[in-house]
Amino acid sequence: MEIESQNMVDNAPPVHLDTSALAHLARHMSIGCPRAAERASLLLERVAAGAETDPHLRAHACELVAALERDYSTPAGGMPKRCCCRESQ
Repeated sequence: MEIESQNMVDNAPPVHLDTSALAHLARHMSIGCPRAAERASLLLERVAAGAETDPHLRAHACELVAALERDYSTPAGGMPKRCCCRESQ
């Protein structure tokens, strides 16, 4: 079931990416789930990279990715440092 769910996210239209990212972010914020933070970050990167993404939304998505990565970057591992937003900074 998890693979089917992931395939739905991989092929989701932009609006579903937005709502999925927000759902994972909310879960992380409410219960501190690191997996939810990682998934939110991955989805927010895709939102920011979207060709049709509004520049204002892109900027906020990049800010959220950076904040999530800051919170979870540790010497022992943590989230990968690979946001598409960094390429333009």
